[in-house]
Amino acid sequence: MNTGRIGIITSDLSLFSNGLVQNAYFIYKVLKNLGYKCDLLCWSPNYKKLDYEDIPVRTISDDEEKFRLSNYKLIITVAEGVTEHLYAQCKKHKVYVIGFICGNSLCMNLEKWVQEKPQSTAVGKERPVDELWLIGAFSFMKTYIELLRGAKARLVPHLWSPGLLENHIITKHNKTISDLMYNEAIHSGKKIDIIILEPNINFVKTALIPLMAAEKFHILHGGLLNEVFVFNFPMQSKDALHIVNSLTVKSKLRKFKSLHIAEILLHFNKKDTMPIFVSHQLYTHWNYLYYELMYYGYPLVHNSNLLKEYCYQYNEFDIDVCADQIHNAFLNHTTLRHSQQEMNYKFLKSIDPDGDESKTTWKGLVESVYKI
Repeated sequence: MNTGRIGIITSDLSLFSNGLVQNAYFIYKVLKNLGYKCDLLCWSPNYKKLDYEDIPVRTISDDEEKFRLSNYKLIITVAEGVTEHLYAQCKKHKVYVIGFICGNSLCMNLEKWVQEKPQSTAVGKERPVDELWLIGAFSFMKTYIELLRGAKARLVPHLWSPGLLENHIITKHNKTISDLMYNEAIHSGKKIDIIILEPNINFVKTALIPLMAAEKFHILHGGLLNEVFVFNFPMQSKDALHIVNSLTVKSKLRKFKSLHIAEILLHFNKKDTMPIFVSHQLYTHWNYLYYELMYYGYPLVHNSNLLKEYCYQYNEFDIDVCADQIHNAFLNHTTLRHSQQEMNYKFLKSIDPDGDESKTTWKGLVESVYKI
């Protein structure tokens, strides 16, 4: 094994504020499991350690006196990239740079294309890399991202583990792991709560279709619906408020800002109503919310084509089937939960950074780079 270190660039955001930071940690985890010497890196000099396991975070810099590139063989950019200046230094020291892509850059750039003042800038060749690792859910944008970034891309698996969330509820809430598990004995009431957790930051993951499915469900089975909870509600959107005001379900709608997933699960797991989580995404078929709900056994209604056999799936924008699946989950989840969870565990084990499948795959990825 090459003795050069592997640097993984994260950001100074908290673990649960951005999926990119979790992705960086999970890559760090699987590579450490394989015996590689790894460092989490960050451009912010004030960010000294990860808020989990107190993992040190080293400051990356364009200044060679502050950041010794010669210690590294490989740098993986996740939450942030490298500058052109630092990339030139990487080439000088024969450091290979990989751009890890775990977000729907194509759809988000389609949105930026028509915005006068987008919230962020599309990333192109000004953040140079030697190679791109693109998670398989985004295979459709492989050619696009290769042309935009000027480097070849290969498809890689996703990574996830329940450890981060479980540590959070133990250390921050003084609860046990069993408190997170769906408790069918408590959810014995005759009504449901529909819970929508999409970020509503851009159009790839919004509450609109789940909300319309809640409206359809309310029309068909109004007596079964207790309340509809929409987190991350876009209060700044006049159209979102206009749409809500046109719905018959509006009297049952509860609008909230962002809240930690642990707090949401702990809260709804105490109610006698059945909590049914309803999701919608556009070409973003894998995400950590799905994994969390699958692992802890909650009824999840989703439209991921890559997870068709799991939970309660509907296709694309099919509001009618989405509403039917909400009803299906209400009628059958108590019976189906254990068999569903067995299937869920098999899938989630395959992407666990502690699992043999993940370690074999990532060992092959790193070894292919070390041979270059």
